[in-house]
Amino acid sequence: MKKLLLTTAVLVLLLIAVWLGAGWFIGLQTEKQVRQYLQATDGQHVLIDYQRSLLDSRVVTRLNVSQTPLGQWVDDLPLVHEVMHGPVIWQSEPRPGLSYWRTRLDQGALDASVSGLVDRVFASKPPFSAETAVDFNQVATYQVQISPLQTASDDDNLNFVLDGLQLHGRWSEQDADTSQAVLPVTFEMTTGQLSLSNDEITISLPSLSVSKADSGVADEVITQAAGVSVAFAGEPEPILFNLAGSTTTEVNGNDVQGDSKLSLDQFSGLTYPLKQLDLKLDFSGISQPALVEINRLQNRMQDIEAQLDPGDEAMDLPEARRQLTQLDIELRDVADQLLAVLFKKALQADKT
Repeated sequence: MKKLLLTTAVLVLLLIAVWLGAGWFIGLQTEKQVRQYLQATDGQHVLIDYQRSLLDSRVVTRLNVSQTPLGQWVDDLPLVHEVMHGPVIWQSEPRPGLSYWRTRLDQGALDASVSGLVDRVFASKPPFSAETAVDFNQVATYQVQISPLQTASDDDNLNFVLDGLQLHGRWSEQDADTSQAVLPVTFEMTTGQLSLSNDEITISLPSLSVSKADSGVADEVITQAAGVSVAFAGEPEPILFNLAGSTTTEVNGNDVQGDSKLSLDQFSGLTYPLKQLDLKLDFSGISQPALVEINRLQNRMQDIEAQLDPGDEAMDLPEARRQLTQLDIELRDVADQLLAVLFKKALQADKT
């Protein structure tokens, strides 16, 4: 009996040692991969701090958003990631995996003015939360929840209201050194009610759904919205319709081909007998390397445009006016480059 108890105790200790050792090794490998990934973003996502312990880690990063719509308020977002190491992830119930991430905005690291804006837009609630589970095949399954928000622009009297948003999906990175099959990259986004309005028009949707499927050969993005309402000031009733669309793209060598479809139906509130509207665009022979170059030039244009409003006080300085003139010249130059790439490289003669 004593021998049995001793053997059992030794086995339990061995299992604990193996589990702790595996957790330490997985944590070490996770840190290595995170550092490599962030370094490959070329400064778009920067590591600020990485604190690793035996069972978990705390990672602080900054995500550059200057070239997105958020760029008019903030250049980058400070993010905090709480990471649980595998091989067993202890949540509501234990499950196997490499790591489990909880990500949130570090609002305390924002400027006071930006933090106050976030509180106003999101009614003092956390703007978003994100959870990501990474399995042993390096496939990440994620879900993001954005809180309800309401914002207004005084310049054009534009109001925007969104009753929350949910995004979930799966992604993985292809390892060129292995022949391991990679699962398709997918996502699905669903919003609550949203509306965009000013003094003359109000556009509202009960919900908007956008999903992406990847067959491994072609990408397909599907958009759906039922009960779209467009109301004009002074009109007795709004125009109602359903919207459905899809875009399919496929890379064949260095060329991109595919189609884009849009369908509007179930109209009401019109003064003329329109029942359905269908649009379709087919494209082929578009240079994929040129599209990458166009994206780079677009990002550069957005970066320049973000610097074109230095403020009224700065404009009183001669140096600021000279810099603004130089930026304006550079912006036109980049725009000319973009058009040249579009018409001379992306659109190929006798092929596109």
